[in-house]
Amino acid sequence: MKTAQATIRETVVYTCFKYNDEQRPIETKHVRDIMSSMETFGFLPSKPVQVYEEGKKFVIIDGHHRYIAAKNLQIPVLYVVEPKSHAESMAKVNRYQKAWNMKNFVSQYAKRGLAPYLELVAYNQLGFPLTIAALMLSGRSAALGGANGGTAANSVIDGTFKVITRGKIEIIAQFLRENGDKNPAFKTASFISAFELCLRSSDFDPSQLTRKLAGNHKVITRCVSIDQMLDQLEEVYNYHQQIKVPLAFNARACKKR
Repeated sequence: MKTAQATIRETVVYTCFKYNDEQRPIETKHVRDIMSSMETFGFLPSKPVQVYEEGKKFVIIDGHHRYIAAKNLQIPVLYVVEPKSHAESMAKVNRYQKAWNMKNFVSQYAKRGLAPYLELVAYNQLGFPLTIAALMLSGRSAALGGANGGTAANSVIDGTFKVITRGKIEIIAQFLRENGDKNPAFKTASFISAFELCLRSSDFDPSQLTRKLAGNHKVITRCVSIDQMLDQLEEVYNYHQQIKVPLAFNARACKKR
């Protein structure tokens, strides 16, 4: 099989390009994200705009967002000219392209030796979901997610992630180092998030929970929600205690702050 080759060209004559009528709607946020990347790294030659010739115009096959980003920044557009027939196969090609997930980005930056990402890898290998580890290391609550989760994920993806605190995550990490292999439920998002919420309550002593679970690790079962896990933790925490601590109630109160 012959490998198709095309010469990468560049131009600042933005009017020579023409939109493909079959192009999906332009997403403004995606354009802004690409512009941010281009401001740092430029227009990457590995991702040129793919076009075919139609009269005096170049019809874009793939790369509309990259074209608009470059035009907005007033930098040269890198493009390759391909046969018009390639436009017919673009939908099928894109269908089988697998988007990068957070783990891919973390792995890439960790391989570059960036310390915050090396920590994310280490905590992930210990059992922390990457998003939760990123939230906790950036000082946010693992249980809140939502916009916080999106903010943490964006910083991880764009390479700007920084570690702000290790206080709470290290307490849970130590528990997982000692007990993580004794019950798979300990490495679930609901357990780690519930544990982190408990740490936000002044009435919670993590060493007491560890003692209560010693030799009886299977008492904790997988839960679909953080609230269900909090109820389990409270029951274990207060077992054989004369003074009962409303652990779940206190943790939920922390969640609302």
